[in-house]
Amino acid sequence: LALRTRLPAVGALLAAGRLSLRLVTTIIWHTELIKDPAVLRVVDAALANDALGYGPLTQPKTAKAIDAII
Repeated sequence: LALRTRLPAVGALLAAGRLSLRLVTTIIWHTELIKDPAVLRVVDAALANDALGYGPLTQPKTAKAIDAII
């Protein structure tokens, strides 16, 4: 539901097999408190763009990269 309604760009990358479920779950968790739809659209687009490069990062570094966008 979060990917369909809140983070469609990230969801599309998961559906295409370009992002791991673990990474997407981390993104969902870190963006849960964003309530403004306009802000969420900007964050979704930025995360979809940047998340493709998060693969080799450790979990703490991935979380920091996500939080830097938020």
